[in-house]
Amino acid sequence: MAFDGTDTATTNFDKTVQTLIRRKLEELLRAPLPHLTPGNYEEATHVEGSNGTMRFLNIPDITVDDTEVTASLVQTEGLPNTADELVIGYEEFSTRQRMKSLAFSDVAMLKSPNQLFATGAERLARYVMELADKIAANVIVLGDNAIFSGTSNTQTSDVAAGDVLISSDIKRAVALLEGSNVPRFEANEYRGILHPYVKFDVELDDDAGGWIDASRYAGSTQLFSGELGKYAGVRFMSSSKAAVIADGGTGSIDVYSTTIFGPRFFAVGDFGNNATFVTPPGGHDDPGHQSALVTWKGWIDCVLIGEGTSATNVSDPRYIRIESASSI
Repeated sequence: MAFDGTDTATTNFDKTVQTLIRRKLEELLRAPLPHLTPGNYEEATHVEGSNGTMRFLNIPDITVDDTEVTASLVQTEGLPNTADELVIGYEEFSTRQRMKSLAFSDVAMLKSPNQLFATGAERLARYVMELADKIAANVIVLGDNAIFSGTSNTQTSDVAAGDVLISSDIKRAVALLEGSNVPRFEANEYRGILHPYVKFDVELDDDAGGWIDASRYAGSTQLFSGELGKYAGVRFMSSSKAAVIADGGTGSIDVYSTTIFGPRFFAVGDFGNNATFVTPPGGHDDPGHQSALVTWKGWIDCVLIGEGTSATNVSDPRYIRIESASSI
């Protein structure tokens, strides 16, 4: 059987022989994962005995009943009040098992001074996060809770070349989230993810006088990776991983999706059910012990809160998308 994995003929294999590799610098230069920033998502768990069903709890806040406000007597002295139950709901969604392998030849492992198995496992771990972030972006861009830049636009295909994102679009999105009682993150702020091309238009908007560059508050606030600034109560991060609807607008222009959201607006699972395996050389297909494998296997998929199956106690969407063009 022909060997198709990593060997001494692999492009740039000779570069792995270099001993002075700045691995930490490589980590710092990697692109951030905007959707999987902690606090953005709810982590679901695999339902035992099911074939790829994920479940997460949905426990709403305790609401204030009007009768509790207008009651003339709230509590009788000396008597305990009537206890209420905590409302517990849940949502489920289906996922699929996914797998990725890296192959190494015996000569590659012998000649490279790096620990290829360890490096391969680390790269696979990064791959899993990249995969989950991309899946999340694809799910979010299909969400129905959207508004559109431009005048009187009501759907993606209405967005024309001049319909770029402006400051009033952001303020409108924030007002809609507040009107739906979507909670905020710490410091009473929402978060937003936008494409670098959209960032260019926002920063050129003359009305965006309230924009605060991240460098101005970095000393007092812990920034998340890729954060660029605040506007209208939203902390924005710019990322090329923000969803783009190719050829979606008028005249087949690309339409860019900017997402503004509160905490845990989507669910992802199941990071706790992932595994990495090392398959050593040998066996009938490898009698000369010429190759080895590092493999990841797990269940990864996403769903927007409120759009899962068996959904109970569902609140309004915790996000809103703004679809716009870009002048770039």
